Amino acid sequence: MKLSQLVMIAGLSAATLFSTASMAKPDHDMFRFLQSEKAAKRLELTDSQQAQIAAIATLSKADLSPFKDVMKSNKDQTKAIVHAAQFDEAAFRSVMQGNQAEMLEMAVIHARYNNQVWNVLTPEQQEKLGKMRKHMQKKMKKED
Repeated sequence: MKLSQLVMIAGLSAATLFSTASMAKPDHDMFRFLQSEKAAKRLELTDSQQAQIAAIATLSKADLSPFKDVMKSNKDQTKAIVHAAQFDEAAFRSVMQGNQAEMLEMAVIHARYNNQVWNVLTPEQQEKLGKMRKHMQKKMKKED
């Protein structure tokens, strides 16, 4: 097997494994942050807002839980294909195509709950949160 093929396979497997992980949880970090004392202080969240956000996070977790086993199975299948002695492109494509429906549904759930959390915040809090996100994105780019 050529070096370029090995590099491509390694890149695809890493991208696959990391993309499923990153797509599965980006907004849970926001939920955790918004439930923290730090966020409550910075955004001046009321007790009612904190309770609403906690309830939304609980619902999100419940809605996403059915996908946990499916995503683990897809990850295990992908890992087995990548670690096999001979790369089976058809099997890999099949797993990735089967993965699309779950990924779409998870993205819809995340977007729905993002919207619900966003609407719990006042316009001033939304603006503060937007600035905090931009600041974090700048920090993350500097670290790369």
